[in-house]
Amino acid sequence: MKYIMCLHYVVVFMVLLLLEACNPVTSHQTLSYFFDGVPVPEKHGTVVVTQKQGVEQPTQVVPSKDAGQENHLAVSFHPDFKDKACDKCHDVEHSNRLKHRQPELCYQCHKSFETRYKKLHGPVAAGFCSTCHDSHKSEHKALLKMPIRKVCQHCHEPGDVGKNEAHSAISTVECLTCHNSHGGDSRNMLRGDYQKNEK
Repeated sequence: MKYIMCLHYVVVFMVLLLLEACNPVTSHQTLSYFFDGVPVPEKHGTVVVTQKQGVEQPTQVVPSKDAGQENHLAVSFHPDFKDKACDKCHDVEHSNRLKHRQPELCYQCHKSFETRYKKLHGPVAAGFCSTCHDSHKSEHKALLKMPIRKVCQHCHEPGDVGKNEAHSAISTVECLTCHNSHGGDSRNMLRGDYQKNEK
């Protein structure tokens, strides 16, 4: 009886996999859940790898030939992921767990922000690089998990941000125009000339 039940589950699972295979996006999502390194289905864009070690925002995502459609962006890859050098970060001998915790693992290639800024952004100070960045691949600049504004709004409520008079043009200006996302010399991590006007 148990054998028949197991066989039934296997058949249902296989049928679901076949249905998923009809759509390349859902097929990729399903396979990525079980396996690392599944190639991204072709999109209307070019894959561009421009990330260099030790650079704060190294990856540039280039719009595709169909630049009129916002969703069609090239995919950027972390170089070690692209080169399938999983063992640089993961202990492949023991369940693929990370060799070190964040940010120690990230700082083996990227310069530490702790030595660059007097004040650190909360996730940076806590060592949670992957709160904002995907460690393998992304369709957004600097391997961000979401567009910049959405990444910021993941923690910073738009209503609270809008109460600040300096944010009167917030609907048209990106957060990183004025703020550094990793840290700065001031509490608000303002860039350049904006720091001079801060009280």
